[in-house]
Amino acid sequence: LFAIILIAFILSRAMVVPINRIKKIIRQMGTGLLPKVKHRERTDEIGEMEEALQVLIEGLRKTSEFAIKIGEGNYKSSYRPLGKKDELGNSLLLMRQNLSTASEEAENRRSENSQRSWSAQGIAEFGELMRDSNDNLEEFSAKVLFKLVRYLNVNLGGMFIINDENSDDVFLELTAFYAYDRRKFESRRIEIGENLVGQCVQEKETTYLNDIPEDYVRIISGLGKDLPKSLVVVPLKLNNIVYGAVELASFTSLEKYQIEFIEKIGESIASSISSVKIKNHTAKLLAESNEKSERLVRQEEDVRKNIEELQYNQEEMLRQKEEETKRNLKIREEYEKELASLTEKFYNQENEVILQKIVLENNMLAIENSIGKFEIDMDGKIITANKKYIAMTGIPLMNLVGKDLRRFMSKERINKKEFDNLLIDLTTGKNHRGGHQYFFDKQERWFYETFSPAKNEKGEFCKVIVLSNDISKIRANEATMQKKYDDLSADYERLKLDFK
Repeated sequence: LFAIILIAFILSRAMVVPINRIKKIIRQMGTGLLPKVKHRERTDEIGEMEEALQVLIEGLRKTSEFAIKIGEGNYKSSYRPLGKKDELGNSLLLMRQNLSTASEEAENRRSENSQRSWSAQGIAEFGELMRDSNDNLEEFSAKVLFKLVRYLNVNLGGMFIINDENSDDVFLELTAFYAYDRRKFESRRIEIGENLVGQCVQEKETTYLNDIPEDYVRIISGLGKDLPKSLVVVPLKLNNIVYGAVELASFTSLEKYQIEFIEKIGESIASSISSVKIKNHTAKLLAESNEKSERLVRQEEDVRKNIEELQYNQEEMLRQKEEETKRNLKIREEYEKELASLTEKFYNQENEVILQKIVLENNMLAIENSIGKFEIDMDGKIITANKKYIAMTGIPLMNLVGKDLRRFMSKERINKKEFDNLLIDLTTGKNHRGGHQYFFDKQERWFYETFSPAKNEKGEFCKVIVLSNDISKIRANEATMQKKYDDLSADYERLKLDFK
């Protein structure tokens, strides 16, 4: 009995107590605790159970630490599941992947919202700046470029605007620059298609470079000169019409949204440049119109003075006649009749002059609205002509093409070789304006013409465009008016002699 009791006690110590300890640990794990298990060196099944339980607790503890790191936002921490069928570990890995993807998407959305907010604020600020712009393109360019450089935080900038005041000489003009080497742009002129800026304007496309040639541009600072890391050239275009370009360089790379922002601002700048050019052109036309009006007023004033002088002379003649009639009533009656006749004739002549002036003005208006056009080669041979010019000459087009223009001129003009000298001037690009006498089918014609040389694709002068206005009637009216004026002057002199 004692032996049995002793064996039972030993078995209890060896089996029941470890099992109860394992059961207690499992109950603690059931409440969410992960207790520490003291490893005991045993080689039986209970030892294996304790070892497996210890491995499980350590795995759960690593899983817990991994979950805590995920909660803290650390999605790059390493973790290995307890096995291929570890549902909790694999679920945590899937959760980490989903949370990482969601975090990246949220970060992208925040970045996109920040970029949109930045762009919207910039567009609003530039819109307000452009609304306050004046009619001076250089001041406008300087304000916009300085604002653009500051807003983008770049290191170098330049604005180029197309100068098309002369249609035969269109080029890009540097109207504003920031941190440029002045010696690089002493002429402030760039041809269309020349270097990156000229090519950008010609192709109407944005140019972005991360590999900039060493001799192209350098950023100047108090520490010296250095090559920029990135450079962008954006055309200033509106409705596919280019008005210029803006060039920006920086020590850092420019993001895609920043380049898109520059392109949007470029449209607003192009719109403002277009408005300023239209205002300046309108002001120029208004000034020319005012000048013409003032000149017309001066001419009217001269006519009024002439009329007043004639009236004064008429009154003087009447006074002399009254004095003379006191001595001779009969002579007075005769002279009064003659004077009345002369006065009536004078007013009739004056009305006729006014009518002739109206007719002349109408003729000039008709000439301005109806212009003949033809083209000649550099040797003076006619290439083509429009219907108006054909109607002006009265000669069919097939009889004009290939004919030398000198064939229709007077022999006196050809002998003086004026037309040969004119052709020489046209080959050098000079324009010519003047009245010329022609004979078409033995009919005399006077044309006021403008000769403008034109270039081909190689830049060589290949033909001359001629605009012709028929002034034959004007020359005839001038001769008629001169004759009438001479007749009136002769009558006036005769009247003075009669009075004497």
